[in-house]
Amino acid sequence: SKMKKFTNQQIEMISTSAINLLLCNFQDITPDINWNDKEPSWDGNIYLYENNSSQKKFLKGKIPVQVKGTEVKRFNRRFHSFQIAFSDIKNYYHNGGVLFLVVEIMDTDNFKIFYKFLLPMELNELIDDMKNNTKDSKAVHLDNILDKDTPQPCRSVFATENPLFLHQTDQIIQLYRQLPAGKLQSA
Repeated sequence: SKMKKFTNQQIEMISTSAINLLLCNFQDITPDINWNDKEPSWDGNIYLYENNSSQKKFLKGKIPVQVKGTEVKRFNRRFHSFQIAFSDIKNYYHNGGVLFLVVEIMDTDNFKIFYKFLLPMELNELIDDMKNNTKDSKAVHLDNILDKDTPQPCRSVFATENPLFLHQTDQIIQLYRQLPAGKLQSA
């Protein structure tokens, strides 16, 4: 097999940088994502603000974020399938969910970002699923594509009726994008 172009550390740096870079296109988000992160299961948070402001008094909430990078020869068109460890899935569940991002990297300035909200209900299903077999990881399909044309990635959805969402902030906000149901954006 062909030698990899980048070391694991470089892949981590490129992928977290790619996301920080892209999120600069949106006024109401401040990413706090670190490449050399020693936290278990998380790489940081995205802070959401109201009124296109990043002043503390307009802070609406924070979303835990996990970033993975992978070197590719060509980009996937519609989704990226990623094996997530059982221990991580349990951590995400107990934390009320996570925004999971995978960055496919061809070069330092050529990448494609796939993401998925892993919310408690789905995480719980994954956990049940995995209890019934002996596998210690699960393939998850990330089928949203994040780019600077992503429509309103930070329109807030308040999920206050779910007590798990109250874990870190009064109202945890779920990012979402408005896609016609069942349609996938192709690159």
